[in-house]
Amino acid sequence: MYPLPHGYRKVADGDIILPGDLALGKVTSACGQGSYGWANVAPQLIGQEYFEGAHELGHPIMLIRRTTGFDNIA
Repeated sequence: MYPLPHGYRKVADGDIILPGDLALGKVTSACGQGSYGWANVAPQLIGQEYFEGAHELGHPIMLIRRTTGFDNIA
């Protein structure tokens, strides 16, 4: 499990991908070493329904979104 940055929550399956969402993906440093990290979601995915692990659709392994003050209201 990858740690979520403070102030973010995991996006659920079926939610619409929004601008500002962050995707977990493989990144390469300047020295050529690969690792995983958070980056802005690809622009072509914005507006689609998110399905975790739908690699054939180009969806990332995990998608997170900044939380708002209303996320914890039941």
